[in-house]
Amino acid sequence: MESRATASADCVFCRDKSSADFKQPEQLLPYLNSAGKLLGRQSTGLCPLHQQELSRAVKRAREIGLAPK
Repeated sequence: MESRATASADCVFCRDKSSADFKQPEQLLPYLNSAGKLLGRQSTGLCPLHQQELSRAVKRAREIGLAPK
């Protein structure tokens, strides 16, 4: 079983020390499938914390019309 430090090292946001921003839809689009649905953690490779932040950012971007519904 992988340790927590190893598992989060694969997370793009942890590695870059950044977070998902709803005001930058081009940053969010790679994590959406062709139907506009959010991909799961197994597909995105994000840690639980950043997957949750990504989910919130996508919902906010959809609300103001920056991301597809």
